[in-house]
Amino acid sequence: HEGAEGVKTLTGGGNEGIHGNVRTLLEDAPQKVQIRMPLTPGANEGDENIHAMADLLLPLGHSEIMVMPHHFFGRNKYLALKRTAPGFPEYAPEELHAVLKRFARHGLTATIV
Repeated sequence: HEGAEGVKTLTGGGNEGIHGNVRTLLEDAPQKVQIRMPLTPGANEGDENIHAMADLLLPLGHSEIMVMPHHFFGRNKYLALKRTAPGFPEYAPEELHAVLKRFARHGLTATIV
């Protein structure tokens, strides 16, 4: 989630350091950098967040982003640890397609990994 409060809610910290590191890496060695973004329904796939990502990357000459949609592969680990898994749903294929279109509208080429 790009908004400062959203990032703090989801991660416990801010995104200033992350943005600074991305800028430095893209300025110093853009050909070696791959941007990856976890994609979580209801948390960070909205237009505001995708627009903020485009605002960060495009001025630095970077338009490619790898998105990692939320999935349930780790659910058994939570169960084994007797912990509650995060309550995010998985994407339906048509929902994920719509999110990828949002990236394209903002000038970013998104690839699912």
